[in-house]
Amino acid sequence: MMLSPLVKTSQQQATRLTPSSLLVLRPCQCTASRGVGYLHRGSRVRGLVRDESDYLVSPKGIPYGVSEESLSPLKRLLGDQYALPDEVSLQVLTHKSFAHGKKPFNEKLAVLGSHFLKYKSSIYTINTDGLNHIGTQGAKQIISERVLAKFVENAGVGESIYWKKRDPLQTDAKKSGQHAVYARTSEAIVGAILLNHGKDTASRFVYDVLLNGEDGLVKAASQIRSSQPQPQTTA
Repeated sequence: MMLSPLVKTSQQQATRLTPSSLLVLRPCQCTASRGVGYLHRGSRVRGLVRDESDYLVSPKGIPYGVSEESLSPLKRLLGDQYALPDEVSLQVLTHKSFAHGKKPFNEKLAVLGSHFLKYKSSIYTINTDGLNHIGTQGAKQIISERVLAKFVENAGVGESIYWKKRDPLQTDAKKSGQHAVYARTSEAIVGAILLNHGKDTASRFVYDVLLNGEDGLVKAASQIRSSQPQPQTTA
């Protein structure tokens, strides 16, 4: 024997459910409460809003924002000839991993700079070593991730870059993402100069500073090659 679906009423009477009785609208008294957030410093506390100045800092502890401390290394590198507006400089130094991408970051500047740098480095290789060297390991190494990162390190700009490590406990520069972030910053510098000063000025920066400068890519590539263990030859 099949039983019909039943529902108990407030009078404890059983009534048969019908399609029209499946949806019952009852008046509901709802109240909305307004939450109040408080800024606090220190470790994260559920329900409280952390003060941005407490956690928006570079891995080296430099507070995020336009300041002498954050921008002076990049300004020294660029000088007056390649100077950028402060807000653009801050964007150049900000990676997309920082603050969950909520602050202006350098990704598009880096894409632009990467294409321009590849083109100019190819011309540089042709002029110095000949057309046959295009695509060789040596030509590729000049604009490799490690060499571009070394340029930022040598120029002292790495201290001011805002980014977040893949693993806070990771000390290896490659595994932590530092090499990739620093290389992206080098490309973003080129892209920012290209947008703000034009291709002629950007070309001079690539040739005179980035490639052949005191802390340039050619020198950085040489430093990396000399630091690598040489293969042993058997007699």
